[in-house]
Amino acid sequence: LKPGGVFGIYDVMRVGSEDLLFPVPWATVPETSSVAAPGDYKSALVSAGFELVNERNRRDFALGFFERLSASTGIAPPDGKERVNEGPEHDREHLSGQSGSRGVDRSKDRLVPAATPSRPRRRQTAQKGTVERMKLACFGVLVIASAMLPRPAQSQTAEELAEQVRSAETAFAQTMADRDLDAFASFVSEEAVFFGGQVLRGADAVKAGWSPFFEGEAAPFSWAPEHVEVLESGTLGLSSGPVFDPEGQRVGTFTSTWRLEADGRWRVVFDKGCPPCNCEE
Repeated sequence: LKPGGVFGIYDVMRVGSEDLLFPVPWATVPETSSVAAPGDYKSALVSAGFELVNERNRRDFALGFFERLSASTGIAPPDGKERVNEGPEHDREHLSGQSGSRGVDRSKDRLVPAATPSRPRRRQTAQKGTVERMKLACFGVLVIASAMLPRPAQSQTAEELAEQVRSAETAFAQTMADRDLDAFASFVSEEAVFFGGQVLRGADAVKAGWSPFFEGEAAPFSWAPEHVEVLESGTLGLSSGPVFDPEGQRVGTFTSTWRLEADGRWRVVFDKGCPPCNCEE
């Protein structure tokens, strides 16, 4: 799919909370049914880097379609009270007592077809039961048509992407000056790894490990991006720069790896600091 392209989904989705009564048009037993809720579709799409721009519920249209299909063709799953795939043995039993319309030639064990089928009433019952089950189960067809747009990171220049990472790093550093631990944590990826006195894995561990730095009115240090580079794919960026003590003296150098995540925000996935270089430039 090209950047900026459109991806649409048209599918049967669960829009109610009641238990599903089988059989239904797509499955005869629960083990072969995998109907998911619209929210599940949306979560998966966002995780894959899409943005929802439109959706349309077509439940009434879907129910009407199945009603018309059943009425015109007689094709419908059997009602819950009917037997499924009963086969020739049932037909023989069913037909043996119908003199004048059908009979069974026992000598050759074969059916003798009659001129008029005897199943229309049963088929109509099945049709009605199928549609009613769909209504009671609160199922509908939801259309996400022309609705999913991949984030066009690749359509932006390297300079534009680098500026995004620089801005994110600057805002990240500002959370320390503002003494805002929650804002700081919002820039940390859920699976981030921060190196320091000990390795902190995951956003919660990073937040807990850095919480002492947010105690007190004055920030114990500050930092600013100096060098920023981004991959051509627009998904990963690296930011590096000086770390200063409260008096403005450089005391270290940081290096952070940023990732463009599904919600469109850049977040830190790796972070490591080191003492400043004492060598001559």
